[in-house]
Amino acid sequence: MKKKMLIPICLGILALVLLLIWAFLPEPQAPTAAVPTVPVSQEQTEPVVTTVPTGTAPAETELPATTAPAETVLQPEQTEPGQTDPTETRPVQTEPPETEPSAEEPELFPVLLEDGMLTVQSMFLYSGMNPDAELAFGENIAGLQVVNTSDLHLREAELTALLEDGTALTFLVEDLAPGMSAMAFSLEHGTLKDIAQCVDVYGYAEFEEGDPLRLDLVELRIDGVEITVKNVSGEDLTDLTIFCHGLLDGSNFGGTAYAYRINSLSAGASTVIRARDCILGVAQVARVELGG
Repeated sequence: MKKKMLIPICLGILALVLLLIWAFLPEPQAPTAAVPTVPVSQEQTEPVVTTVPTGTAPAETELPATTAPAETVLQPEQTEPGQTDPTETRPVQTEPPETEPSAEEPELFPVLLEDGMLTVQSMFLYSGMNPDAELAFGENIAGLQVVNTSDLHLREAELTALLEDGTALTFLVEDLAPGMSAMAFSLEHGTLKDIAQCVDVYGYAEFEEGDPLRLDLVELRIDGVEITVKNVSGEDLTDLTIFCHGLLDGSNFGGTAYAYRINSLSAGASTVIRARDCILGVAQVARVELGG
């Protein structure tokens, strides 16, 4: 009797359990809906996470890289070659035309004379007292820089500078030692507006061998413009002439030499000459002549 009562009870419990199970399984689609949702969310988040850093990182690294070189490259191009800014290129192009005409024209100086033994290095303009025209004062006086490029004493050189208008200016260079230079000025006291007016320089020169100072006869001492001459020949000397130049920066100031005469000088005696024509305060003996 009890067994018969337990069977319905068990069946009822089983039915209740099945009912409960069925109640919890009313949505069989939930797993299928969840399955696509999970990968979709993962697919959406993963690309976003990876794309944002990669998208921002290159942008941050590329921007400084593009701006920094642009500043450094443009500055050299504008300042050095001037190719990016046409306004800076124009001044560069205007400078060569100023030098091109003179480069195309044959350069007159230096002028070599006497097979290169005498060189006229340049022409210049001078304002002041002309040592080759009795110290006359003038402005823009024509001058020539002349160098004795030989190993002989230059006794005399007469030079002519021809101007484009046909005017000829004369210059005289006397007693120039080997390797020495002289600033010779126009004997006519001629003036110029521009040294480009000179189109030619020509002339002649005379050289001589031997000792022009005659140190076998005299001993020379110079202090400014005072020249002490001592007779060391052992004999009395007569008609002794001392030729001098004034000096400026190691060059003869003036082409002509100043002559100072000593009528007689006994053996062993000394005399002092004041070279008053050397207006710059420094004199140099260029030649000593006996009995001239």
